[in-house]
Amino acid sequence: MEELHDIIDKTKRYYNFTPSELRNVIITIIVLTFIFSFSQFNIINILNCLIIVTISILVHLYAQRITGLSIGYLSEYRIWTFGLLFAVIVAFISNGGVWLLIPGGIIVHHLAGHRIGFARSGLNYLGIGMVALWGSVGSMFLSIFFKILYAAFPLAFLHKAMIFNIGYAVYSILPIPPLNGSRLFFGSRMIYVFSLASIVGGAALLLTNIPIIISVVGSLLIGLVCWILYYIFFEKYAWPTPFVGKKDVK
Repeated sequence: MEELHDIIDKTKRYYNFTPSELRNVIITIIVLTFIFSFSQFNIINILNCLIIVTISILVHLYAQRITGLSIGYLSEYRIWTFGLLFAVIVAFISNGGVWLLIPGGIIVHHLAGHRIGFARSGLNYLGIGMVALWGSVGSMFLSIFFKILYAAFPLAFLHKAMIFNIGYAVYSILPIPPLNGSRLFFGSRMIYVFSLASIVGGAALLLTNIPIIISVVGSLLIGLVCWILYYIFFEKYAWPTPFVGKKDVK
């Protein structure tokens, strides 16, 4: 019961965006809508893209916000000006054929008054990485949701929404600062490899006609296989052998 009261208190205090954060979110939505609708720049397509981008950004950020609050962290969205400018340039060069969905990342604050569980000892790389990861996971879940809707109602709007969220999830998991992947990479390389392989594999499977449940299970299997291979060929050699005696040193 005490933990429930703590979660409710954190939600009331920190759930909403700060004024500067809200400004960054609005700028991000406008720029990504421009990039997303560039190839068909008409009022109907712009409005459709604006709705898709707004929903996608909010789901992505609130997935991180909720995850952070549950462990005593507060995630704050920070815009990546260079990433957005570069994405706009690429949109012009490719005539809207290439979307670079790299708008920004998060910084994480420790809620010192809510020391419960994972965050009890303060900020750490793994905790920050897991909060960042759930933004990409939220985008993947949203793409699955849109694919389910598209299967029932084959509308172009739903298909575009699915494609956008798949792209957003894949771009955000890349290990490029300040994207989500860079936070997780420094937190745990093993978890990063599994997450990267699962999201990229899931993205590829969702773009096919394979049933959704098979796509989800397949993405997890791809992640597991890559995790095992990474451990066998890289990770187990990353640490020195412990307890080396003097007689073993030449």
